[in-house]
Amino acid sequence: PTAEDASPKVPPSFGFVVDAASAGVRFLPPPGLEAPVLSDEELDGELWPSTTTTLMLRNVPNRYTPEELLHDMINAGFEQAFDFFYLPTDFATKKNKGYAFLNLCTPLLARRFRNMFHGKSLTRYSTKKVLELSP
Repeated sequence: PTAEDASPKVPPSFGFVVDAASAGVRFLPPPGLEAPVLSDEELDGELWPSTTTTLMLRNVPNRYTPEELLHDMINAGFEQAFDFFYLPTDFATKKNKGYAFLNLCTPLLARRFRNMFHGKSLTRYSTKKVLELSP
């Protein structure tokens, strides 16, 4: 081993990190944006299957473009946390249809995403729409 190999590794401030203790990958949210894992009862009593990874987002403000919604999700700490995203667009009006589909890489990431976005309003545009997420 070289001296470079012996230097301590500094974990990233957020993102995915290899966790040797659990032989897997952990997600570290950006500082200050840690979403507590809420119980189903704390989220209006809606029960989610423990294996859920695919979510439907409803009440997406119609002015959002796919790029803007992706930007908001990535800024919330979910970069590389999902492998599928679809925000349908009405080509006649050039506006989205108000819903989107997202597949997170793990059920834990799906729950964290739900905890962070369910019941929240997106802030890029003035709107009274409140996001609803369902499995």
